[in-house]
Amino acid sequence: MFCKLNITLENKSGYDINISSILHGALMQFMTTEYVESHHSNGLRPYTQHVEINKDTIDWVITTLTKEAKENIIDKIIISNPNEIYLEYKDDSLKVLKYGIENIEYSEILDKTYFGDCSRIVRINFLTPTAFKVNGRYQFYPTIEHIFMSLINKHDYTSTGTQIFSEEIMEEIREHVSIVGYNLRSKMFHLEGVKIPSFIGSITIKIGGNKQFVNLINMLCECGKYSGVGIKTAIGMGAINVFPKSRKE
Repeated sequence: MFCKLNITLENKSGYDINISSILHGALMQFMTTEYVESHHSNGLRPYTQHVEINKDTIDWVITTLTKEAKENIIDKIIISNPNEIYLEYKDDSLKVLKYGIENIEYSEILDKTYFGDCSRIVRINFLTPTAFKVNGRYQFYPTIEHIFMSLINKHDYTSTGTQIFSEEIMEEIREHVSIVGYNLRSKMFHLEGVKIPSFIGSITIKIGGNKQFVNLINMLCECGKYSGVGIKTAIGMGAINVFPKSRKE
């Protein structure tokens, strides 16, 4: 199960996208120490969070990727029903204006994509700064291999059923998926005094191979709307949206 909680916050102080790392600290206040430590060892998390900045408000989007994560994070926020979110690092509070929640079952994504009739052309929008860690260094440009290795790792970490990763699948991705268009720019993501080189914007990918493979790639992209892609998705990086090209276009 995927669950997405959108909390609309008042933004009188004019915070920008870098507030997401501070909001992660606020999110931790709703989790038990035991739950946090149970997912601390390998860098992967069964949740993501990011912010989208509007004129006078912040959309704080918290997404859980498993039923357990929903129960330990989103359900506890809903039960607490806070009127404001306290930012300890800033000694400031943001007023909560509205809550919105969306639930989607993994089976619904499979029906829509893997068992569907998917497009061979997909646009991926990187909504927040995105980067990958390669050989101990930050890579702030997208490659097909690193995008889909990340999506597969996140899928397999939270999946209770099918595991996708294999060397054969990765070789098929390298051979049959390509970037055919892009509109990207570099951007620094600020995290506790550290600047992480990253990128935002969009790419368009083209998928070759048989129909089953096309549907698998679309399924991974659709799951990426919830899992994010790349590093530090729990801190606010790597949020994406995807737009398969209509056959009528």
